[in-house]
Formats: sequence, structure tokens, C-alpha cells
Amino acid sequence: MPFLFFLKKNTNIFTQADLVAIFDSQKTFDENSVLTENLYEKASITEDEFNGIRKNNKEIISCVISNGVGNITFRELVPSFSQSADLSTHINTLKDQMSDWIKIFPSKPITSIANSYLITLNSLNADNILLEANGYFQGSLESYLEDRGYTVLNPLQLR
Repeated sequence: MPFLFFLKKNTNIFTQADLVAIFDSQKTFDENSVLTENLYEKASITEDEFNGIRKNNKEIISCVISNGVGNITFRELVPSFSQSADLSTHINTLKDQMSDWIKIFPSKPITSIANSYLITLNSLNADNILLEANGYFQGSLESYLEDRGYTVLNPLQLR
């Protein structure tokens, strides 16, 4: 079952700004994470919620955690890009985050996925994506890539 971690604080109410990490399962956390679980507030989420966050289609407005169960309110996101420079910046940020993980944690199982994703990101051309979208790309880059058969990682999965 997917779950997420928030920074612990003196309240049980959290927002997107408190979100530290997302994991699709305890096994993935155990094999890949460098976080110390008891330093964070953990809440279970559904597969759809996990994928919404992972693909940048959802963000958390609020989450009240009680006994490890989060009552979460989400907002649907529809990212859009009309400028090549903005899309390129997003792509480059993802490339930097994947590269950093690969350098620091080369032996973690998820690193092979990060490496494949980095290769995909390196092959992207923001101008071509915008051209294909008639100058206005609406939707998340992550959904765009998954729709074309690529595996994507959200940097929140690399914690």
C-alpha cells in the first residue's frame, strides 16, 4: 500500500509544503530510502493518490493524520507550458535531481529506474514537445512520458 511522509511537527495537520517523500510500498521504502522512519509522520494513501502526486497531477491542500491514517484533501493540477524555456527548466531540474541520486546512491535498486529516466529526460527537446502540442503543452510532463511508455520517477520517490 502506498504511503507518504511529512515532516513531524507539533500538530497533526499537514500541507504539500510538509511533504517529504512518497513510496508505493513498504518494500520500496525498505530497499531504497535513506530516511529514518520515526522522524516523519506517515500516512497511507491510495494507488490513485500516489500516482496523482507522482505524476504531478495532484497536490495536497491539507492532511489530518490520526493513528497513521490521513484524511487528505487534494487539488487537481493541470500544469501547462507555453514557453520552451519554462519546460526546459522543468526538464533540467528533473535531470539534476536524477543525476544527484545516481551519484550518491549508485547501488540502490531504484537507481536503475532513475538512470533510465535520466536517459529519457536527456533525449527530450522542449521545442519539439511544444511544437507537437501546437505551442501550448497542457498536462504534466510525467503523464506525457508515461502515456508514451516511459517509466517516470518523482523526486519525492528518491528519499
